[in-house]
Amino acid sequence: MTMSQDKRRSGAVASFRISPVAIGCTLLIAAAGATAQTQQPQQLETVTVTGIRKGIEDAISVKRNSDAIIEAISAEDIGKLPDTTIAEALARLPGVTAQRTRSGTASNISIRGLGPDFNGYLLNGREQTSTGDSRAVDLSVYPAELIGAANVYKTSDASLAGAGLAGTIDNRLVDPLAFGKRVIAISAEKIKTGMSLPATGTGSRQSVAYIDQFADRTIGIALGFVKADGTTNELGTGGWGEATVAATAPGGASLGNVRVPAPFGAGVDYRNRRVTDERTGAAAIIAFKPNKNFTSQLDLFYSKVDTETKEARIQGGLSGPITDAVVSNGVATKGSYALGANGAGLVNRIENIFDDDTIKSVGWRNTLKLNGGWTAAVDLSRNSAHRVERDIEAYAGIATADT
Repeated sequence: MTMSQDKRRSGAVASFRISPVAIGCTLLIAAAGATAQTQQPQQLETVTVTGIRKGIEDAISVKRNSDAIIEAISAEDIGKLPDTTIAEALARLPGVTAQRTRSGTASNISIRGLGPDFNGYLLNGREQTSTGDSRAVDLSVYPAELIGAANVYKTSDASLAGAGLAGTIDNRLVDPLAFGKRVIAISAEKIKTGMSLPATGTGSRQSVAYIDQFADRTIGIALGFVKADGTTNELGTGGWGEATVAATAPGGASLGNVRVPAPFGAGVDYRNRRVTDERTGAAAIIAFKPNKNFTSQLDLFYSKVDTETKEARIQGGLSGPITDAVVSNGVATKGSYALGANGAGLVNRIENIFDDDTIKSVGWRNTLKLNGGWTAAVDLSRNSAHRVERDIEAYAGIATADT
């Protein structure tokens, strides 16, 4: 029995042997650790993202950090928004549609199907007045070269002044202290439109921008100027009114002259239109930031748009009834008109329309960060819009008398 206990004890005794493989692994690990301690930390190169990728990243960052539902665009570089006016650039955003003038220029935008009258319009967070007859602001007067970013708020926000029912458009001028170095941007371009027309439309656009920082980056200035001109031509035909057709009832009774839709019901119109516009814009921004808690910025903005429309028309009254009319599904598709049957003959019409729109805006904002996450701000601003419209018309023609 004693011998059996001794055997159990001898089986419980553990043995330890040193393997050559283990010794080799230990030496390698120790050598690698010593090498890592002797090597100096390697300085990685800085990767700076610019251009269109930087603009996309900035727009995504604005949307991500906003508490409201917004759409944002950002200039890839100063003076390089993808379009010539801010209205053209905003039309690229989802849920935003541009409304264009007769010359094809995007002037207003609709947000989620509601018209421009339901929008709020801001410049650097300040409400803008309109040069039109309604609340809708003509966005074509804001050159894209002077805009650094634009936000479209689709939901309300208590921090927005003059918010709209459909949405709010906030155009932001450039911040000179946001740039790390001096920037000088100059651009010039030539435009040609209407290649298929007898008279080809032409235009040009020039812009210059200067941004710099002084006094250890506590003072920054930004200056911008843009001038553009262009012409568009249009040839077209049209008409107005409804046609009348002598009709009879199934029983043979006369129904007199019945009005039916027709392409040229009461008259025909041939027109030649030429639109010339000249746009001038300027902006100046002065920023002062002596420390991380206080910021003062003065913004000056000026825009002027002069548009001249010249029209030459030949109009003929077709106020008599259609003879030998062919009516299909309630629409007159064939027949003969009596030109000037009721005294309306051919008329030569010349019309000149002059529109001069001017916007002036000045704002001074001071912001101070307080303890506990509070911020005090004083914002003074003034905005004015002035519009002069002149319409000159001349008519000449030969009237016909009834016989």
